[in-house]
Amino acid sequence: MSHLGQMTDVGSDPKSRGERHPFKDQVSAALAHELRDPLNSILTTLNCVRDRRVDEGTTRQALARAERQALHMSRIVENVLALCRADQGKLSLRTELVDVPAVIADSVGVVDPFFTTRRHRLTVSLPAEPVNLIADPSRLTQVVTNLLVNAAKYTEPGGEIDLAAYAASDTFVLRVRDNGRGIARDLLPHIFDMFQQGEGMCGGLGIGLALVKVLVESHGGSIAAFSAGPGAGSEFVVRLPRS
Repeated sequence: MSHLGQMTDVGSDPKSRGERHPFKDQVSAALAHELRDPLNSILTTLNCVRDRRVDEGTTRQALARAERQALHMSRIVENVLALCRADQGKLSLRTELVDVPAVIADSVGVVDPFFTTRRHRLTVSLPAEPVNLIADPSRLTQVVTNLLVNAAKYTEPGGEIDLAAYAASDTFVLRVRDNGRGIARDLLPHIFDMFQQGEGMCGGLGIGLALVKVLVESHGGSIAAFSAGPGAGSEFVVRLPRS
């Protein structure tokens, strides 16, 4: 764990100049595919608004949809950049005293449009007493956001997702639980692997959970996934040191 206010580098040694980067090749191909649809949606919206082919109410809806797509693209790019930095040994942590409820509130704000669109019911349970951590607030927000987005992606519309945070001795625990599709037993040990996609899962780069693991472990913590199998929902538990 880094000291308060200190910036530390996390990850493997930088790759030598001229060496091929299979990781980057895979990410580039997946990224181009993943960004194509939201980008096309944004361009279509802009064209409609510019040509005034729709009424005011439809325009507002279209602009809101374009904003959601732009935020989605931004989150994807941030995830990819973080993983590329980690792969090169250049991922930095800018640690400070973090107010955990504030980080969770920021994360919920990021995913709220996605949850609203899919009509998910999100329950958030926070400790009554203040909880502070020495952590990188932006990276911690990425952890919470990615776990919530993952739960939303694999939970049917109208499903339930629970986020709980609490202190346990010298450890801070963050738990995200859903009643979604669950995780097959053979996939569970590999759920944090790069580009991992379960059978019947919906699209995506397959890097969100891999990034969560990198960020949690860079803070000296751990993460575990639990599921009774397909259709039984899933649970992700993050443990971070409080000092």
